[in-house]
Amino acid sequence: MSPTFQNVSTVRKTLEGKTVDPGKEVCTFVHYDENAIQLLKVSDKPFWNSTVFSEKITQSTTIVIPKEDSLHIPILKYAIHFCVVSGEVELFYNSTENLPSLKLYTGCKWNVRNFERYISTIVVRGLSGKFELWVIVEKLF
Repeated sequence: MSPTFQNVSTVRKTLEGKTVDPGKEVCTFVHYDENAIQLLKVSDKPFWNSTVFSEKITQSTTIVIPKEDSLHIPILKYAIHFCVVSGEVELFYNSTENLPSLKLYTGCKWNVRNFERYISTIVVRGLSGKFELWVIVEKLF
């Protein structure tokens, strides 16, 4: 959960570099002690979820990496997690011309962390018949 805080004082406050005038609210993804920041928590919303893509892939396809999260905040850094439940897959970052490809097999898990918008798509190809691949994209800060 991500709280919303209100400035109930008569003095301008600053939180995470944002100016909060008296009577105004600010949303954050950080949970603060109300006494420490001298702002009143007025809501547990908006909710934030670091998962921006989570899908089971069972056929060759191209996955588009989201450019923003569910709150329309740009995604600047992200991690990609792959888990092959069955079969064999070949993955290409951005294009099938980007070699070497990443080949994963049944039971294989692969985590790629801290991309900074280097990848906009992932091309998934099955190598031998049926496959089941989980792909999860997680927003990082």
